[in-house]
Parts: sequence; structure tokens; C-alpha cells
Amino acid sequence: MHKKNFKMKPEVTITDSAAVTALIQIYQVNCPGLLEWDFSITGQVRARDGRVEAEKGTLTCLDLSLGELRGVLKIHNVESLTTLKANRNSFRMVGLNNLPALGYIDLENNRISDLSLVGLPGLAKLNLCHMRSPLLAR
Repeated sequence: MHKKNFKMKPEVTITDSAAVTALIQIYQVNCPGLLEWDFSITGQVRARDGRVEAEKGTLTCLDLSLGELRGVLKIHNVESLTTLKANRNSFRMVGLNNLPALGYIDLENNRISDLSLVGLPGLAKLNLCHMRSPLLAR
């Protein structure tokens, strides 16, 4: 398995409530995997692993690549998210809803059997290459 080298980066703090909810859900359902996120302060998430980028407390980029995550990935109502990288995991279900700024999604090398993409008006690129999924089997 390829390991992505996430260098220790400055701590990023997310305070936007929709983003905090999404990150908590991802962590609770799929983790810990290789994520290094701290939820010790109510209403915020602190990330030290270089997987989260933010502007003024709002989530702009989420990189879950090679995170050893499996199961369900759901992200809803995070208006500032522009980039989602979740390649080389074992997600079986992905639900992305009401993410108006999301322009790039990378789900390469997953096991997705249920994919829901709703309310993504800014989506310009979707990578589903090398899927191990009955969705793509013919």
C-alpha cells in the first residue's frame, strides 16, 4: 500500500458548525484511520496532519487520501469546501449534498456501491478512476 507523507503542518482550526459536524461524523464513522484531529474543544476541530485547509475557520480543502478509511463518507451543507480528495480508501457509500463551492472531487480507488451527489453546482472535475465497485461493473 502506498503511504502519503503528510508532514506535520501548522495546526488548522475549523469553527464553522456545518464543517465541524461533517468532520466529527467522518471521524466517528470511519476512524481513527490515519487522521490526527482533536475534538477536545466543543464547536471546533483542530487538525495537525495537513489534511485540512481553512480560511477564517471555514473548511476549504479536505484531503482524506490514503487515510485507511472505510465505510461511509457523508458531507452536507459545507458551503466553503472547494476540494475533496478521498482516493485510495475503502469507502462503500459516499453522499455529498449542498456543497455549492465544491469544484473538485477525487474518489479514485475506492469500493463505492452507493454514490449520491446532490447540490454541487460548482463541480468541474470528478475522478472515479480505478473503482472497485459494482456501480461500474457491466
